[in-house]
Amino acid sequence: MSFYAPPAIEQASKHLTKEKNKPMIIEVTQREVYGNTLTYVVDAAVQRSIQKLTGRKSLTDGDILALKELGFTLRLKQITVNL
Repeated sequence: MSFYAPPAIEQASKHLTKEKNKPMIIEVTQREVYGNTLTYVVDAAVQRSIQKLTGRKSLTDGDILALKELGFTLRLKQITVNL
């Protein structure tokens, strides 16, 4: 049995598929907004897929916990600022 997957889902699934012995990694960044630390997904295709599920651009603690339960590893990408 097969089903139709829109191109956006196919593209995102390429980033999320798990190869043998390779962890599923989602790279994220964190930003301070009005005193709150918000977590955003770096990869645009993955971010769009997660946003369709959650309805938000940023990830909550609950979202992060659910992704970890599904087997994903979140890697924090550090943002450097030149002064």
